[in-house]
Amino acid sequence: MVTNLLLALSFFILSHAVPAFPGVKQALVQQVGRKIYLAIYILMSLGAFTWVILAALSAPSWQIWEPLELHFTLALMCMLLSCLALALGLLTPNPFSLSVLPFRAGEIPAASLSWTRHPLLWALVLWSAGHILANGDTTGVLLFGTLGAFSAIYMPILDARKKATLEAETWERMSQKAPLLPFGGQTKPSVDSRTVIAFGLGVALFIILMLLHEPVIGISPIWIFTR
Repeated sequence: MVTNLLLALSFFILSHAVPAFPGVKQALVQQVGRKIYLAIYILMSLGAFTWVILAALSAPSWQIWEPLELHFTLALMCMLLSCLALALGLLTPNPFSLSVLPFRAGEIPAASLSWTRHPLLWALVLWSAGHILANGDTTGVLLFGTLGAFSAIYMPILDARKKATLEAETWERMSQKAPLLPFGGQTKPSVDSRTVIAFGLGVALFIILMLLHEPVIGISPIWIFTR
């Protein structure tokens, strides 16, 4: 049902937006500790994401456009980039954006952030864009459009929050070394050992997702090329 999908999307967005309110995350971490907070947050995120996917699979849908080989080619490119961004975000302590690993005060931001200061959010944007292209239906636009738009809107919100805590000159210097868009800063993206490992894991994740997509979701991500 569409109602179930709307409820799932609302819960997913609120479960990520509320902890981001000023002081909420800090208060929760102080109450239960960072490790327990992260464990609860990750489990809640996975649960919310699973609910969203299951609700989308059972929701009625109408075709808007018929996906072509071009759509699937672009979708696969988006998914590969999404996996690379996801791995980069998971392995990098991040003072600018969502992060699994803690960033300690006084640390220098990792070179891997020279690609983008919001790798996890870009991963979701790219994942959403690819799936909108490959599905072309109302449910896909609602589901992936909502998640992608939420992630895109969340980037300037996090930027504004971080900028408010820093002097203008400090923010300008830091943000140029960790731009919003790859190649958007004053320096080119750099590669260090963390970046190489992340990109290797990203490629491996992409291959695994391609192999599991049909058994789990029921649709081959390359079916249009094998007709």
